Amino acid sequence: MATPIDWVKFAHRNGTYNWVSVGPGGQVIELERESQWDYFGNRRATEEWNYDNWVLARRGEGPQLAAPEALA
Repeated sequence: MATPIDWVKFAHRNGTYNWVSVGPGGQVIELERESQWDYFGNRRATEEWNYDNWVLARRGEGPQLAAPEALA
């Protein structure tokens, strides 16, 4: 089942950003702080421990993920 969400993103002067996923009724679904972006690689620079496929790639148990996902 799909849940409609909105993303709110906050940029910091140091180049990092925070973002929040907001679901029905204003419920916070997910949030991330101090994220970084690799503009040259067109992908996230921040580790993605909350994504199973990234963790598998990090452990060498799955393929490296394509951009925009972070390198594991």
